Amino acid sequence: MAVNKLHVTFQGPQISEAGVSVEDLHKTFDRLQRALWLMVSHLEGVTTPAGRSPAWVRRGSELRLLGTAEGSLVAELGVSSLRDHRASAEDVPQKAVNLIMTSYAVEDDILPPAVEAELMNIGVGLSQGITNVRLDDPETGYFADFPRREKAREAPFYPSPAAVAEEAEAALLHGRLLEVDWGARTARLHRVEAQPVRLRFNTHLDDEMHQLARQYVEVRGRGAFDRNDRWSNVDVDRISAVRPGHEPFDLGALLTSPNPKIFRSNEVVRASEPFDVDEFNRLIRVGRDL
Repeated sequence: MAVNKLHVTFQGPQISEAGVSVEDLHKTFDRLQRALWLMVSHLEGVTTPAGRSPAWVRRGSELRLLGTAEGSLVAELGVSSLRDHRASAEDVPQKAVNLIMTSYAVEDDILPPAVEAELMNIGVGLSQGITNVRLDDPETGYFADFPRREKAREAPFYPSPAAVAEEAEAALLHGRLLEVDWGARTARLHRVEAQPVRLRFNTHLDDEMHQLARQYVEVRGRGAFDRNDRWSNVDVDRISAVRPGHEPFDLGALLTSPNPKIFRSNEVVRASEPFDVDEFNRLIRVGRDL
């Protein structure tokens, strides 16, 4: 039974008259289907050797063509339910579709690299008469555009070591250290009013990561940016605990600090003669505009 509908629109100057080739339909639906299978597998916590989803996931989360619309070719797809197969109690295919569409609607990088790679390459190798493929959810209004391209792109979040060496940027980040995976040596840095950042660490940081889990930390390392110019992953060089600025002031910690910051009025540097306050403020404003 179809539990959710998706529209796939093929856009191009001659599509309303000439249509879309069966080969282009097959390429597009095949990549979209694989992306859905991989997303469902990820949500179910299923290991997928060689990038392949288990048979019960493929049977229980199929895309089905329900109809077409006039104008630029619009294919109406239905997504089947996993409830009749081995799965968790929630409607996982529905959740997978929602996460895919939400990722592009709010420009949030919440998709696994393999899923992102399949979606990014939807437009690869399509006929020249197709300029763009649009995926949209008629219930939420969320949509994602995939322009026609000649060459495939790699998954953006975990580039090859060579690419990391060439494009890595120095990173200094603060946030709460959560979701530490000791086996994969990964974690997430949750920041105030910012997207979480994926962290990767080596064996020499095992002790620090264990001690600092769930604490507010400072991370130094090197990382890469995603398609929205935000940190997608950072390789950690150093990590240390710090007090977040939004936490309440701790008088006890101040009094017991080995290096307290004490205000001494007799050490304040004062102006030796009167000065023009208005002119001083004007110069400050000018400096801000430089």
